[in-house]
Amino acid sequence: MDEEWKAIPGYEGLYEASTLGRIRSTRWWPHKIMKFKETRKMGRGKVCSLQLNLYLRGDRRTHIVSHLILFTFVGPRPPNLVACHWDGSVYNNAVPNLRWDTNEANMIDRERHGTSAVGVRNPNAKLAEKDVFYIRTSTERTASLSAQFGVSMESIQNVRRRVTWKHLP
Repeated sequence: MDEEWKAIPGYEGLYEASTLGRIRSTRWWPHKIMKFKETRKMGRGKVCSLQLNLYLRGDRRTHIVSHLILFTFVGPRPPNLVACHWDGSVYNNAVPNLRWDTNEANMIDRERHGTSAVGVRNPNAKLAEKDVFYIRTSTERTASLSAQFGVSMESIQNVRRRVTWKHLP
């Protein structure tokens, strides 16, 4: 795919977006390719988006790169839709890899390419998969397991009832 550059709406003469997912400033020659900042949920864990700052008449605005690429090449974000990556990689912001879609479709995509934060992939997980298997097969009392694993009795009950960790058999 050849790289095509197009002015970002609202930033004409200042910034351009590329079909390969890059952003450049046109205020300098040669044009300067901009660097993106990785953002993470709650400041840790997996990268959830790439952002950058654009300046217009002295005002700084922070934008998500995938939103800028879609806005430039596809059009404004429709109500209640989010930017989705077909391959699940926030680093691949090429136009063919992006689409506006529902949050539900995005969650299905995350399941499909294994990027959903379930089980040990969740940065807040207190249990490991082996712990879950032990809890489900154990005949020990809930209070005893709760103390052993350092979680609440409700968490133990939820594991046993498959309310949580339901992706495991």
